[in-house]
Amino acid sequence: MFWRSLKPGTRIAILGSMLEMGRYTVPGHSFVGKYACRKQVDYLYALGKHARYIAAGAIRAGFPPERVILCRSKKQLHRMLHEHIRPDTSFLVKGSHRLRMNRTVDFLCRKASAISEQNG
Repeated sequence: MFWRSLKPGTRIAILGSMLEMGRYTVPGHSFVGKYACRKQVDYLYALGKHARYIAAGAIRAGFPPERVILCRSKKQLHRMLHEHIRPDTSFLVKGSHRLRMNRTVDFLCRKASAISEQNG
């Protein structure tokens, strides 16, 4: 539903690990990847200790492997995201609060603002 409300353009999901899931860690993260595959996402970025399970779930569900990006750090994530920030790009950012994904939202807002100022 979220994506349907947006204008056409590139859609990027940035998903961080979910913490404190116990025995549901692997199946839960895998399910999130499968779910993302069905949601008209163009690129999937995954960050955190369990990000590989998100990526694997998406790829197993048919998401193109070349569009799944695993990041080991927020610094790497931001560097890689910088290449995809365009006026027509929409981002969905979600992850455990302890991963401080709000810093990624702040990064995206700053970069989008700078691009907007450049384009007048």
